[in-house]
Amino acid sequence: MMTRCSTVPRPNARSEAIKWGAAQRQRGRGRPVTSSLTRVDARGLWCPEPVVRARIALQALAPGDRIELVATDPHAELDIEVFCATSGHQLLQVERRDDEWRFEIARAASP
Repeated sequence: MMTRCSTVPRPNARSEAIKWGAAQRQRGRGRPVTSSLTRVDARGLWCPEPVVRARIALQALAPGDRIELVATDPHAELDIEVFCATSGHQLLQVERRDDEWRFEIARAASP
């Protein structure tokens, strides 16, 4: 008399690859799905302090990670644009709300 073995469904290769990729990202290896966003508050600070705060924050990040800089300096728009153009960082967004400037900047691969 033959007994029938119960079969346990085996995961396919794709699901294994997805699990492996997720595990690698959790360990800090592999390419992250999204870059992080660090907030930098430079409100009430005058030139050149918003640029200095942005530079320090960007140096601490991995390439591709982003900062959101908030400044009230009326010259911050020009200062941050020049800083990004000369350092290679990417200025992703500039927005003015009332008396505040908001900048989103992505760190360059090699500043």
